[in-house]
Amino acid sequence: MIIQRLHLHPFAGTANHDQEFQPGLNVILGPNEAGKTTLRNALWQVLFVSTKLNKRDTEKLLHPYLPLGGGDTVRVSVDLEAGGESWQVRKQWSLSGGVSELTLPDGGVISDVETVDTTLAGLLTLNEGTWRYALFASQGRTESALENIVDGSPLDDLNEVLRRAGFETDGVSIESLGGAIEDRWKGAFGRWDRERNRPENNRGLENPWSKSVGSILQAWYEWEKARQAFDRAEAYYHDLDTITQELNKAATTRES
Repeated sequence: MIIQRLHLHPFAGTANHDQEFQPGLNVILGPNEAGKTTLRNALWQVLFVSTKLNKRDTEKLLHPYLPLGGGDTVRVSVDLEAGGESWQVRKQWSLSGGVSELTLPDGGVISDVETVDTTLAGLLTLNEGTWRYALFASQGRTESALENIVDGSPLDDLNEVLRRAGFETDGVSIESLGGAIEDRWKGAFGRWDRERNRPENNRGLENPWSKSVGSILQAWYEWEKARQAFDRAEAYYHDLDTITQELNKAATTRES
């Protein structure tokens, strides 16, 4: 599931705010009281809080998010992509009742609260505990979140989803990926001593490795050949210069 857009209209101190999300990792920065926590709470509210609540629960969940300027209603909408299709969830909470709407990919609308909640839970894939303690853990509750992860293991289903999404997409298993990474590693670092930054067993051009040589060692051998060729050329021109000086000296002595 991919979150594409979050709309608060109104929610807490925000009367009408759209938050667009781009593909990939999104980072929201801002000083204290800039509204970062408000976005997090609004997203949790629309994804996990039903609009079918008793009076006590409604008051408990509603009052913290009522508009500062007055009013008795909060509304949150979210656009999602799941299974390659677009969905929209709209929820409204008030003391007089709640409203839920789920717009389907084909444009159809579901307004039965329980059906909306059940369908949305299927789109979210992970259970609520994983979302709460692994994906929605706030900074102030990091310690308790870690305790719940250890005690309740809410990461099990997240781990399974990540394995499928990250390692088995298009039939690529984790074993195949591991093998490919190992091959790439050997292709680069074969016979190269990374700790000493030199060929294994210090085998230079006088006794070079011939098998399982990685690209780094191969490049080092080529560089070493070029360095030695340069040293020979420099020595040649030094000897040539010495000979030239001796010849000039001998010619001057003869003329005198």
